[in-house]
Amino acid sequence: MNNPLMLLIAILTVGCLAFVIRQSAILATRLDRLHWRILTTRDSLALLLDERARYGQRIAEYPDLPSAVSAEVSSAACACVRREDLPLVADGLDRRSAEAAASDEETRTQSLAYLEAQSTLSRVLRSAINTEVRERMENDPYWSRELHQLDQVSYKVQLARSMHNLYVSQTRKIRERTWVRLAHLAGHAPYAVSVDFDDDTLEDGLGY
Repeated sequence: MNNPLMLLIAILTVGCLAFVIRQSAILATRLDRLHWRILTTRDSLALLLDERARYGQRIAEYPDLPSAVSAEVSSAACACVRREDLPLVADGLDRRSAEAAASDEETRTQSLAYLEAQSTLSRVLRSAINTEVRERMENDPYWSRELHQLDQVSYKVQLARSMHNLYVSQTRKIRERTWVRLAHLAGHAPYAVSVDFDDDTLEDGLGY
């Protein structure tokens, strides 16, 4: 009588272990994929921010802008030129190079300063390209194209930042699960950090 009972217990035990192993593998794989999605969206965002800064410099050349405003836009755009070895977020998640993996205090300070420069550029563009200026630019074929390209890349920046932060949020929720922490399913990967800055370039924008 005990043999069938022991067999049942053994089957249930093996089944539970198989379930736990399978779920652990699924969670570990999902975390790995989310980490890579964070890095790829971070790469895309960095490229888009460089592009936005270039269009900002071109918009600064619009002849109808007051000289002081033009200088302010140009200065804000130039301040957004990022060093190639400076990570967008210094959380140590990116292990593809020693520079990208840096998470020391100096690197964090420089990364935060870079994001603050992006916020400044957004605010300056919001102020410079008001409704009146926008209407004048849209009536000029050349400047209408320049404005359209700036608007397009600014919108892509917002989308990329939103997707990046969504992946960060999803990753944190998984890593906060008790089993994920106990089983060390995330390995030695550091917690990903969101990218926070004012990315709204439209007049009356809400920023972030």
